[in-house]
Amino acid sequence: MKKILFITPLLIFMLAVSTVIWFKQHTFTEVSSYETNGLPVIEIRGGIDRNGARNFSNELTKVESSSISSVIIFIDSPGGNMASALELSDRILNSRLKTYSLVKEGMFSALWFIAATDEIFFTKDGLIAGGGSVMEDSDPEMKERRENIRKYIENRLTEIADRKGHDKDLVLALSDPTKELVRDGSVLKQKGEIFAIKADKALQMGFSKGTMDSVEQLARMLERKGK
Repeated sequence: MKKILFITPLLIFMLAVSTVIWFKQHTFTEVSSYETNGLPVIEIRGGIDRNGARNFSNELTKVESSSISSVIIFIDSPGGNMASALELSDRILNSRLKTYSLVKEGMFSALWFIAATDEIFFTKDGLIAGGGSVMEDSDPEMKERRENIRKYIENRLTEIADRKGHDKDLVLALSDPTKELVRDGSVLKQKGEIFAIKADKALQMGFSKGTMDSVEQLARMLERKGK
């Protein structure tokens, strides 16, 4: 009986330690890398979390340690943890590499690191969407917190868009449901709406540099242009 009483707490302790280790190492973000047509490719799939951002950074470091000057980043993500998306965005911004993103799906916080790339391309079925519905708070303190977060996101995305030469009004309209987007007198997005753009619209609005069938097609085009 004494042995059982001793072993049971030990098993519980070992299980707890194993669980902590699993959570520290586990990620919902699939990060993979390979090379096509002489250009390195890093793929990001799934929800973004801290370990996923770290894994991406490690792969980007490997490319940066070589003599290669550019990288393709394939993105198929529903977004995820905001802090991790910001970390990933900063990592791309501070890289010496010329970055080309190919977007299949970029939802919500994924916009942060898409906007951080130098040139944005879409797959034929590519889609970017962001910004949920506007929430009203009866609690003044909570309302103030939400507004501070909104302003912080707006300032950071404006900084990112300006630095990379992207349309900041479009980027903010995708991110912030309180923003209206007007082009040539036409309202493309009203306040309170979720805004989404597909490949054809992104190209038409100048947000995308082109529509591609695959990563290989983008790599071939960049190779021909000597990028």
